[in-house]
Amino acid sequence: MCKEKEETGCYLKGTVILLLLLLSVAACVFFWSAITPVEQNIKWIHSEVKPSTEISQQDSVKFASYTRRLDSMENELGMIRDQYQTDINIGIDRLNSWVGFWLAILAVVLLMAGVWQYMQVKKYDDDWNKLSDDIELKKKELENMMSELEKTKSKLEEERTTLKSKLRIETTLVNLLRTMAALHDPLMLPRDDERKQRIIDYLDKAQDLLIQYRDLKHNESDENLCEKEDIMILGLIFTNFRLNICRCLALFTSPSVSIKAQSFLNYVEDEEKSLSTRVKKPIESLDGFIKELGALLGTLKVGR
Repeated sequence: MCKEKEETGCYLKGTVILLLLLLSVAACVFFWSAITPVEQNIKWIHSEVKPSTEISQQDSVKFASYTRRLDSMENELGMIRDQYQTDINIGIDRLNSWVGFWLAILAVVLLMAGVWQYMQVKKYDDDWNKLSDDIELKKKELENMMSELEKTKSKLEEERTTLKSKLRIETTLVNLLRTMAALHDPLMLPRDDERKQRIIDYLDKAQDLLIQYRDLKHNESDENLCEKEDIMILGLIFTNFRLNICRCLALFTSPSVSIKAQSFLNYVEDEEKSLSTRVKKPIESLDGFIKELGALLGTLKVGR
């Protein structure tokens, strides 16, 4: 499109230049014709006077004839002068008329050129304004896109941090439960009171990790929630807790501890069934599990 505009502009410029050249040639021709002398329209009368050296009686007659001829020539010269002056005046009038005519034509041509130039400038201004508006629109779109990208980046960073924290908590919790599962072996720690204290400490740390895990799950957006994955992870956690409590329960001889531990085991078993049948949401099961674990910890601390 820009190439077509350039070709159109070149054509218009060539046309204007050619028109000016034609007008200049025509003006020169008319000016030349206007100032051409009118000698071909003048009839000159040639008279030849041959003086005589002899004086006769007819000299007075000849003198009178010469005088009349001189008067006639003077009259003819006056008429010629008047006619020539008239022709000059006519030529001047014609010249003035043609000068005015061609000046008017030149003024019209210059006016047309000025109007065309104004239209071109206005068109270029409109194109520039349109291009500027497009640039501003594209700039705003890019700024909005950058803003969206920044938001997406921040969101991904938060999700990455949350996922990293979840993985850290899950890994720490699994390692803690594995370590606690080995405490029922007397070869690990010979003294029962030391093993009891270590179990209570591990359960206390496990409760703190579960609280952190719950808080992370509460802060997750709905689109990042994966109920199936949460059910699997909580099922593994509940099963490991149930197995560890069963193994470590023999170390505690207090009846209150036994009753509370059995109640906890029954609760965990019911929660596992609820998770498998999806009667409750995973986050609700986790909240209840943390409360029951806290109650079991309180009983273990009192009944050890």
